[in-house]
Amino acid sequence: MEERIELQSKHNKIVALLRLPGRMRSPCVILCHGLLSSKDSAKYVLMSEVFCLRGLATVRFDFHGCGESGGELRKTTLSIRLENLDRVFEYVASHPLIDRERIGLLGSSLGAVVSLAKAALHEQARCAVLLSVPLTVRRGKEGFELEEEFYRDYAAYDLLSIARSSKNVLVVHGTDDEVVPLEEARTIFSHLSTPKEMRLVGGADHTFSNPSHRKAVVDLSLFWLRTFLLKP
Repeated sequence: MEERIELQSKHNKIVALLRLPGRMRSPCVILCHGLLSSKDSAKYVLMSEVFCLRGLATVRFDFHGCGESGGELRKTTLSIRLENLDRVFEYVASHPLIDRERIGLLGSSLGAVVSLAKAALHEQARCAVLLSVPLTVRRGKEGFELEEEFYRDYAAYDLLSIARSSKNVLVVHGTDDEVVPLEEARTIFSHLSTPKEMRLVGGADHTFSNPSHRKAVVDLSLFWLRTFLLKP
């Protein structure tokens, strides 16, 4: 069963869905979607269902300008999305049925960058899973153009330095990712602190759209998250 949540960030209203595995305090995974996606993508709905069955609460939410949340998508920035995640994290950490010492992050594409920055700059997350994580951003993705401030803001973050401050991170990438070159994920992985792991999904595209590839991603992510969130 899911609970709908509305939060107010500095930039926009945030709509989120909290799913709890039971009435006992549980570890929690915050799910962060990509640039043009939403909390209701099939991948995140599946992860929420599977993780909850295995004892992990989940929160999936819409970033600025996406889904049910407020704001204009073309005006989004990495900083705005990081502030959105901060607000969601604060809510999760204060929830009576969530163990605030056992919160993990999972993000894909731009959501993976936001998760990486949160894990490194705020040091509140115990672990993270990065799916299809980019080092750089390209203009005009899928015919949609963001405002120039997005690119200026993104360039202000030294992602490799941020990666050095991050540990307990799993990087998962498709060998046929048509959006983010595999070498970008490899570069980020090489700068992460240990423990860390990188797993490739053979033949998988950027969103792991093939059901067998998506199942592999869910299984890999679940194993990593349970390793760090269920241990003392």
